Amino acid sequence: MIASLKKAEQRTYRLVHADGLIDMFIGLIVGSFALIPLINDWMQDDFWSSFIILPVYFLAFYGYRWVKRNITFPRIGVIRYSMQRKGRVFFILLTLCVLLSFSVIVGALFFFGQPGNAWKAILFLSGILFLGFTLASFLLDLPRLTIYGILCAAAGPLGEWLWQEYGVVHHGIPLTYGITALFMLLIGAGLLVRFMRRFQVAQEEPYGSQ
Repeated sequence: MIASLKKAEQRTYRLVHADGLIDMFIGLIVGSFALIPLINDWMQDDFWSSFIILPVYFLAFYGYRWVKRNITFPRIGVIRYSMQRKGRVFFILLTLCVLLSFSVIVGALFFFGQPGNAWKAILFLSGILFLGFTLASFLLDLPRLTIYGILCAAAGPLGEWLWQEYGVVHHGIPLTYGITALFMLLIGAGLLVRFMRRFQVAQEEPYGSQ
């Protein structure tokens, strides 16, 4: 009985994330990485220009909540999870925050440190991204996050190679991370359209109708 309930909860949990919102949310965050170097060029400032991207994070967060409340839940209902699953979500969020902090430190070392350390910093950062996405994929039970982890981990080394071999600007960050973000956004948008077609909003029947 308990196993059946856990399987039912797992199916429901996957259904909630079948709307593609988490894909688009991650895509917006990754896309901001691609925009930061271009904004730095525009503002001629490496510190304050990074704060311009903060509204993207707020819009992504509130957009995620708005779509869940107005599109997802009216179609499948509000879901309440067990304490075990809530604990998993909390743990993965805490872990991702720690990994993100390490990423910021590595990024600072890369942009302001010695040029000879570029490849070491990039590979270390790629390892952090892959580890974070893989861990999130396992704990959140969303296998496609592993694919995103591979793409994000490969974007840094590929961009650096394009910069060294072909002179692509900004170490290839806008190009490689931009394409990766676009892929995530398109996947998320496709999942959202399929979700809306599959699950229609229930129409309330007039009172007294047969």
